[in-house]
Amino acid sequence: MEAAGTHPPRSAWWREGGLRRVSLGGLTGFAGGALYATARALPPAYALRGGLVCGVFTAPFFAFREVLTARLHMDGPMASTIAGGIAGYVGSLFIAGPHWKTVSHSAMAVGIGCGFADIVVSRLDWQRKVYIVNRHDAAVKAAAEQVESKESGASVQRSNSFFKLPSWLPGLNDIDNEYQDLLRRQEATVVALEKEQARIAVLLEALDRVKSATEIINPEKARPDLPASVNPQAPLSKAKDCP
Repeated sequence: MEAAGTHPPRSAWWREGGLRRVSLGGLTGFAGGALYATARALPPAYALRGGLVCGVFTAPFFAFREVLTARLHMDGPMASTIAGGIAGYVGSLFIAGPHWKTVSHSAMAVGIGCGFADIVVSRLDWQRKVYIVNRHDAAVKAAAEQVESKESGASVQRSNSFFKLPSWLPGLNDIDNEYQDLLRRQEATVVALEKEQARIAVLLEALDRVKSATEIINPEKARPDLPASVNPQAPLSKAKDCP
């Protein structure tokens, strides 16, 4: 016994679309067979017969496939193969009569064809769903990035406008101009100090070079306070006075 709410009743399944799908399949097969016979310029009797044959094949196929997928929870290709075999068997009995060889061949051919067609249709439907999902994900990602960029721009604008004074305050333009002039004067002062510092550094470097050259040419003059024992060029009187 089925639990309540697990599966809908069989009458509810037919009302929810099972009967509609089976009827639509039969009518589609009937219309296709009639159009084919009319296109081949066959008599009306052949057109009617072709429509009935296609309807007899398609109606049992959709009926058994709905039962197998909805009630027995079979996969699509397996359900289509079994339903196609049953539909081929019923259609062959209706058309050719109870001939075992014809009926068996028709059941096998229709079952294999329906299973292969279900695989192809399922593959195409899967690719369509994957394309739709990827497109939806790309659209959602682009929308999220756009919203994030808008929010970041709005936050920056809010942070900048938080400290902004209202434009209607009296004397605001004069204060702004004075502030800009002060900034320009400070920048000019910094540039002048940097130039003066660079000039002083060049002068100090030149002075060091001159001092080094003087020590190399005349080392005695560079060290006049050395004693006579160390400085042989010193006068003798100064050497005698040394202790």
